[in-house]
Amino acid sequence: MVILFFFSSTCLLYPHVVYPVTLRLMAWLRPSRALFLDQIQDLPSVALVITAYNEAECIGSRLANAFQTDYPPERFSVVVLSDASTDETDAIVGNWPQVALFRAPTRVGKSAALNALLPNIASEIIVFSDANSMYRPDAIRKLASHFHDESVGYVVGVQKYVSGHLPAEASESLYWDRELSLKQLEASVSSVVGGDGAIYALRRSLFVPLHPNDVSDLRLPLEAVKRGYRGVFEPQAQCVERATSTFAGQYQRKVRIIHRSIRTLLRVPATLNPFRVGIFSYQLFAHKVLRWFSPIFLIGLIVSIITLAARGIPFFQGFALLGIIFLLVGLLYHVPTFRRFKIVYLPYYLIVMNTAALVALWSFAFGKDFATWVPDRS
Repeated sequence: MVILFFFSSTCLLYPHVVYPVTLRLMAWLRPSRALFLDQIQDLPSVALVITAYNEAECIGSRLANAFQTDYPPERFSVVVLSDASTDETDAIVGNWPQVALFRAPTRVGKSAALNALLPNIASEIIVFSDANSMYRPDAIRKLASHFHDESVGYVVGVQKYVSGHLPAEASESLYWDRELSLKQLEASVSSVVGGDGAIYALRRSLFVPLHPNDVSDLRLPLEAVKRGYRGVFEPQAQCVERATSTFAGQYQRKVRIIHRSIRTLLRVPATLNPFRVGIFSYQLFAHKVLRWFSPIFLIGLIVSIITLAARGIPFFQGFALLGIIFLLVGLLYHVPTFRRFKIVYLPYYLIVMNTAALVALWSFAFGKDFATWVPDRS
């Protein structure tokens, strides 16, 4: 049981504590590249692809924002990919004659819809965006300028959350700030692990047909790395959007993403092979795989602590007491008076996210599918 305790605790802590430290050490040892993006004049042609399903509330604002870009208009186009929206989304897009609307005849999910759309796009670079992601005017230029380097396959920007006062929004914002720092470190060592559906760019030539259950912004970057390209992080290419405002919405999103991400990775196993992709395999395993399986390690940790505490070992009895306190404090979130306190909603957020990861693993084991999505704008 002692071995189980140390193994489980190490696997739980590694992605959050050890992994960032190893990245910082490797980044310090690796020489930095000098970039002069503002001096690049020969910009590639870009198509901004905005994925939408029933986004009537925000699609008009998103299109207005899209044309506030400082990118050369003769090299820039906008396409809205509507996954058979049933509200006024398509009608609103129709009011913008300069925007191409591609509508899936039936609801098929983002990845299947991209399979139908991308062969019809001739632009050199595809920038992927959500319908509620508002870009800074220079964001697309910042993304596209990196493709002057032929070794770059994809570029990931910064998605920032509008500062919200609700506990779920604040928790997600804190988590995402930490993710952004990891992305920057990863890019300085090798490549960013995955894209960001809100703001990332890909060479059109690197698009591969997707399985309907793929997470497209994981599968396409992994395929690029497998083919020898790099993934860059560009901190100055920024967009903003609102975080999901409820823990229930975040729970559902997490279940779907983890379940589909595991299936996606299994279609590109070469990216876990260090002899094929080098240090990137370590980054992928530490950043993604260990996190996905964190509830399994957590169960192992709980079982080992309870067993060893029952044997009367004070060290593990103290751990058991701390675990009980953590759980009780988190569950205080269900008492409305305590919801506004960070000491309550952050533990609750961790409980919800680990529960979602466990459900995702369970659904993966039993073959449940999540091809489509419903945007949470609550």
